[in-house]
Formats: sequence, structure tokens, C-alpha cells
Amino acid sequence: MVIDTIADLPDEEFPDFVYQLPMTLMADKVSYQDKRTVYPELLDKKRISSSQLNREQVRTFLEPIIKRHKHVVILTVSSKMSGLYERYEEVIQSDPD
Repeated sequence: MVIDTIADLPDEEFPDFVYQLPMTLMADKVSYQDKRTVYPELLDKKRISSSQLNREQVRTFLEPIIKRHKHVVILTVSSKMSGLYERYEEVIQSDPD
């Protein structure tokens, strides 16, 4: 199962088969990976915005998961609320195997 950090679940809650794609956050024109390089003080002091992941970033994240598992379920927020759904679709349609 693949989710993104918008789900805001603690890492210790994930079984081994749940993979979390970190969202890209921007602060003062610097990119951070949500839950990997973002720290609470940054969130308190900076104006934070999100940045859409590109197709290659999504592909790089998904490829090892797809190779390791027979089936992969991807849970996202509504396709109307996030472009990430579209990125997953683009990656999957470009290489359906």
C-alpha cells in the first residue's frame, strides 16, 4: 500500500508493507521532504507551501515497490484536490507492467 504524507500517520503505525511518499514542502525557496527533512521549528517560523512532485520523482519512488510486490494499492486524496493522483496515473499508464 502506498500513501503520501498528507495522511499524517506516524511512522511507527506502518506495517512493513505500507510505503509513505513524502510530499515536497517549500520554505523560503528551499525544498524539504515532509516527515524526513522538515522539523517542527521550521513549521513554526516559516511560511510553508507544497510543491507538486514530478513524474520522475513518483516513478523513482514506485519502481522498487512495484518490483517487490505482486499488487500495489495507492491511496490518495481526491483527484480534484491534488495533482499527485494525476502523477500516479501518468507513471502507471506510461509503463503498465
